[in-house]
Amino acid sequence: MLILQEILKIPDFVILVPIYQEASGHPTFFLKEFIKDFSLISGDTGGREVIKKYPDAVTYLPINDEGIILDMDKYLKDKSNLEGF
Repeated sequence: MLILQEILKIPDFVILVPIYQEASGHPTFFLKEFIKDFSLISGDTGGREVIKKYPDAVTYLPINDEGIILDMDKYLKDKSNLEGF
């Protein structure tokens, strides 16, 4: 399992997108040079717009953990998933 410190040592990444079985996951990492791009985004599109704008800057990192593709907002809405917390 990669930890954040190891991920940030990956050479030459500009935008780093973790993937699980070809599905994009989270968290996605962006260099600070994209701050202006994020300030121009409206709505709930997040970094997807930046990724679309700079496809050649994206490095995809396969991760063997389904947790990176779970939608936590959807997960937490299901009260049955909160048992034990």
